[in-house]
Amino acid sequence: MFYRVFYPCNKIHKYLIKDLSVKISFVNECLACRRKIATYDEKEGKHRLLCDGKGNYQDFLDATTSGKNYIYLSDEAMDAIVKNSVSGIKEMFCCMAISGKFERTYHKCDITGKISLNEKAMFLKKKNYCEECGQFEWNKKGIGKLIVDENSWNGYDICRLDFFENIFICAERFKNIFHSEELTGLEFEAIKTTG
Repeated sequence: MFYRVFYPCNKIHKYLIKDLSVKISFVNECLACRRKIATYDEKEGKHRLLCDGKGNYQDFLDATTSGKNYIYLSDEAMDAIVKNSVSGIKEMFCCMAISGKFERTYHKCDITGKISLNEKAMFLKKKNYCEECGQFEWNKKGIGKLIVDENSWNGYDICRLDFFENIFICAERFKNIFHSEELTGLEFEAIKTTG
């Protein structure tokens, strides 16, 4: 079974984070299709987060930053990930979350697992595909309820959804570890699977 991973929506548990790391962004134009290509890079230096949570930090935090989304794990969450050999989470570096006088260390992590939608079951088709830059459009505006293709899964406990890399999908094992370790900051919604 697979689940879409959400950050809680109620105000008690929602954290709006600003990444104070200095970022460089580059915007180029594809010569073939004229679409914009944005890339983001981070300068070396101390990484800090400005956190709206009045010091009540969750174990998993979302970052409202430009470009690819990452997840931020507390020391306790990182320890649980290592202890349980959770796959699909790659630590990048440590940073400090700051809210008033409160501070807490977090680990900025990338999600390396991959899984794809079952485009046929969802009646999705790519159109106006560019061979040069790889960009395309979907045949409809909203993708609706997710249906993932289990055959496309690389076996990792937590994944990015292919073509929608800011949507995270997890296997039941990750959800069970999250609850058994009494971690906070994520919610899970069961999604349909084929394959």
